[in-house]
Amino acid sequence: MGRERERQHYLEDIPYNFSITHDVSDDGLCGVFHIHYVFELLLILSDGVQIDLDEERYSVPRDTVIMYSHTDLHRAIARRNHTYDRYILYFCPEEIDIFSSEQTHLLECFYHRPSHASPILPLTPEQKTVLLPLFEALNRVYNQPQPLPGDTLLERTLVCQILIYLNRYYRAYNNLPEMTAGADTRVIYKVLTYIAEHYTEKLTLSDLAQQVFLSNHYLCRRFKQVVGISPMDYVANLRMTKAKELLIQ
Repeated sequence: MGRERERQHYLEDIPYNFSITHDVSDDGLCGVFHIHYVFELLLILSDGVQIDLDEERYSVPRDTVIMYSHTDLHRAIARRNHTYDRYILYFCPEEIDIFSSEQTHLLECFYHRPSHASPILPLTPEQKTVLLPLFEALNRVYNQPQPLPGDTLLERTLVCQILIYLNRYYRAYNNLPEMTAGADTRVIYKVLTYIAEHYTEKLTLSDLAQQVFLSNHYLCRRFKQVVGISPMDYVANLRMTKAKELLIQ
């Protein structure tokens, strides 16, 4: 219960399931550590930004995308007297996951996090020319004064396009293999979601297997194929990471 109370202390209430903003701060920024139940894509377009994430501080170059899941304790720091230009996209994972297929899991870059994989992606000029127009178009549709019929579907379609490209960049940047297609791959992501929501509780391999109606042996084998480590090692690593994040406060 102590860990859960600490987690609630840093929980930022995002009162919507979907939003995008283009924010420009002219005198820097010193954010506070926070987490939120929605996922976040942060597209940074200016220099002089540092990101605190997972007990580490990163100096982030301009034209970088950062992917925050609902377990990432984080904050941004921008230098004073410098412009901090960024797009911030929040979305509820359940609203986007319905567009995933057996071949393409749109939330892969949020859930598939081997220890060496980074959610911070510096963009090449070519990658920026693909992604920035999608963020700009999404921002125009979402923030127009008079919504039009079909805008909600158009917004979700643009998010899907962004995530398709980001997953490709994420795999290439972190040298990750293509995910194995199949319905049980999505089952593993359901297990990852369950762990993220219940890691402060007592969890056993049987508990996880029962959530998705698989045998302990099959779950363990497929989980390791998808994630790279066993389910219980993943739980232990997540708990250790979150404990360290809270201790730095």
